[in-house]
Amino acid sequence: MSSEDSVYAENITSEFELPHEGWVAFIGLWIAALFTIIGNVMVIASFIIYRDIRNKVSHLFLLNLAISDLIVGLMSLPLDNLWRWHDRWPYGKIPCIFWTFVDYTVTTQSAYCIVLISTDRYLLIKKGLSYTSYQTKTRALWQISVSWLISIGFHLIAVILFEVITIDVVDFDEECELNAVQHLPYTITALFVEFLIPLGIVIVLYIKIYANIRERTAGLVTTNKQTKPNKKKPPAESKDSGLASEVGPSSGVLTDSKSLDEVETITDDAVTNTTLSPDDIALKISTRTNAGLKTISSAPKNSPTTLPQKSESPSRRKSSDSRGKHIQAAKMLSILVGVFIICWLPYNIALIVDVVYRDHDIISVLVWDIANYLLWLNSAVNPLLYAYTNVYFRRSFYNMFRWFVSPCCTH
Repeated sequence: MSSEDSVYAENITSEFELPHEGWVAFIGLWIAALFTIIGNVMVIASFIIYRDIRNKVSHLFLLNLAISDLIVGLMSLPLDNLWRWHDRWPYGKIPCIFWTFVDYTVTTQSAYCIVLISTDRYLLIKKGLSYTSYQTKTRALWQISVSWLISIGFHLIAVILFEVITIDVVDFDEECELNAVQHLPYTITALFVEFLIPLGIVIVLYIKIYANIRERTAGLVTTNKQTKPNKKKPPAESKDSGLASEVGPSSGVLTDSKSLDEVETITDDAVTNTTLSPDDIALKISTRTNAGLKTISSAPKNSPTTLPQKSESPSRRKSSDSRGKHIQAAKMLSILVGVFIICWLPYNIALIVDVVYRDHDIISVLVWDIANYLLWLNSAVNPLLYAYTNVYFRRSFYNMFRWFVSPCCTH
């Protein structure tokens, strides 16, 4: 072997040598990418396979979130891991610009998806039975399309202004980053567009959702406590089959305490546990209300109808577990907001500090790695937070797991 060949071989060998910590991060990133891909592919496959999932408008937002997070698993994590392997960016300027553009776009879209999901849950609470007529598939698709246009447009402008028009600040033979990130005005604008505005919207919506649950539960308990059963005066007979005694005189809404209690329970479960989709909650309320209305209206015309008397008022049961529901709602909503903050905040802080104090090199490589990986790992966690807590997707995941495992277990 000639001296030139030996030098070349040494260079190749040293290029693929990683320290112990580097190997841990390298293997860990591939595992994270694998989990991100598997989780979001299962969400997308569930939407394609099962008609019950496709028919729910709210599941379009979960599908959109899964598509964004899947791109993170397919592009962002693997290419960054290859960059780590080579210890430099080996692919040049054009691939770098395309990669960073896609990465920034889909991570921003992932944040916007969480805003859309939160808005959808708030509409469920706000509109009640009119939710299904308001939140149509067309409206949902328009909301998703607008969010994609904002994500793509914002970062496309950055590429045009700072990559095409201005002079390169980044050495694309060594590292990969958008030139726009090196400018403080753009970085601050991106901080608001990508993180602070979505975070503010999500926090406000979840506070409104929790406050609505608390007020509605307290209002129901207060109303039932003030209404005492009158044993001396039996309910008056009605020539209209007693329907007026069960239905509000002007609104036509069933006011039976049992039905109202069921409506409250279903709504609270849908918001706090996300085990029901918003479409199902409206359907269940409508079905149970209509069923109660049909039962009442089918009574004989000349027979009196009375509200069902219970030995224990529903208000007592509602009052006893209202505190538990409030705690459960607070925990669930806190987890959703908390995970979003934990994954996004370190990156944005590190980015601002790095741009402001660029000459001092305050942010180390390790801090940058942790901040970036936390941001990307949000895409691995989202299927668990937003899809697995949905009863339809959970059943679909279980069926897929049985389908994959059954061939191994049958032999």
